[in-house]
Amino acid sequence: MIDGIEIPNLPGYVSIKEAADMLGVSDKRVYQYVRAGRLPAQRIGHILILPIEEVKHFKPSPTGRVRTRAPSWRVYRSRGALLVTDIHVQVRLGQQARLMEKLTAIQKLDQHTFPGTVARYVVKEFKPSPTGRVRTRAPSWRVYRSRGALLVTDIHVQVRLGQQARLVEKLKAIQKLDQHTFPGTVARYVVKGDATLKTVQILLIWKTTEMPDETTRKQDFLMFQEELADVLDWETAQINTNEVIIQT
Repeated sequence: MIDGIEIPNLPGYVSIKEAADMLGVSDKRVYQYVRAGRLPAQRIGHILILPIEEVKHFKPSPTGRVRTRAPSWRVYRSRGALLVTDIHVQVRLGQQARLMEKLTAIQKLDQHTFPGTVARYVVKEFKPSPTGRVRTRAPSWRVYRSRGALLVTDIHVQVRLGQQARLVEKLKAIQKLDQHTFPGTVARYVVKGDATLKTVQILLIWKTTEMPDETTRKQDFLMFQEELADVLDWETAQINTNEVIIQT
């Protein structure tokens, strides 16, 4: 035991509280990491200290249940259909901060929930009677509070001439075989771009704490492109990825 040593004067080490502040978690959570062997620690008397470099490079588990795999694709099988209303609109000059205030107020006051919707997203800088339980009200708006953020990848791409039926066949096969699930996504949609299916819109909703690295994401998307290259003209694709502001 070493007496009279102040934790801040030990170069290269931090206390439990300092580690908790660095990681954005509680002191109790840091103790749990130490007991689980995820963070190394040394005891000086009755005090635990942790190597600061280990804390800097440590990645806490995301809050909530960690997905072991991305959700499967599904075909909507209830009576009727799912429709997506996709709205792109410019923010008035200099009104970005005011927009954020108003959206936060809408979420807190549970306003403008658009009865009949099952999901809604307001996303930064986008650029180019059923079976089962009937909802008595639309879900409330939410602000994403977990560690990290939600991102939306928005893809618009033209269908090759005369390949509409073949595209639908291939998408159903992807769903049945549980392929191209894009690990790290929490939701995905393939939407008709128009009534005659001349274009499609693909929405990938990502949770940043579970997203794979950029190289892996590019490889996954390349395989998806190759799978549908005979029915989708990827040279026409417009792709944007942006952060969700409020959601359901």
